[in-house]
Amino acid sequence: MKLTLSSNEAVRRLLADTNANWCYASASALVAHLQAMEEETGEELEFDPVAIRCDYSKYESALEAAEAYGYEPEPEQDEDDRENDALEWLQDRTAVVMANKHGVVIANF
Repeated sequence: MKLTLSSNEAVRRLLADTNANWCYASASALVAHLQAMEEETGEELEFDPVAIRCDYSKYESALEAAEAYGYEPEPEQDEDDRENDALEWLQDRTAVVMANKHGVVIANF
């Protein structure tokens, strides 16, 4: 038996997970990313908010996410360059989902 979720329902269920730190923008961006993965692979994903919480994390910035994985920015760079370099560093290593100005969501690696 399967239940097909709308995008809005999937976002609502992610936000209901009190053990995760999703905001509306990050949950929406992540759902769109997962739907795109389904379309690319032709395989339906099972919606499991606990697994999603374990597989993906939200950070306030790409720099914060990259530093959590050992990235060290160049000290002489300005803030924008450090953020851009951190984003590029992450994209070379994992899936990065931009959540507008509300940070980034990355696949944990």
